[in-house]
Amino acid sequence: MGTRDDLAEACNQVEGVFAEPYFTGDSSAGRAHIRMERTDYPNPFGGVVRWNVVVMLPADQAQAERWIEAVQPQLIEQLAPHLAVTSAVPQRIEIPNVGPVPALFINGHREES
Repeated sequence: MGTRDDLAEACNQVEGVFAEPYFTGDSSAGRAHIRMERTDYPNPFGGVVRWNVVVMLPADQAQAERWIEAVQPQLIEQLAPHLAVTSAVPQRIEIPNVGPVPALFINGHREES
């Protein structure tokens, strides 16, 4: 499996999270996709790839915050073998034909050759 598949499969181990390796446009709470942010090349042996796991949140802010408190620790734990998690940031993502949707961005990196 590739990195995207590994990250999506790790997320799918958490109850209520349904992750796909690529963006699907589904804005339902708990739906997730994997996004490659960038690749840094600090040395000639390979790169450090920055990944975002983007998880859609409930539209209601209080429900979204409760969801984050309940599910984020489990997601971080499942992602840890595959990704050096550096932050988890609630924000909004623009979904075509839907508009802005609340989402949790779990950011991290891993070395790849």
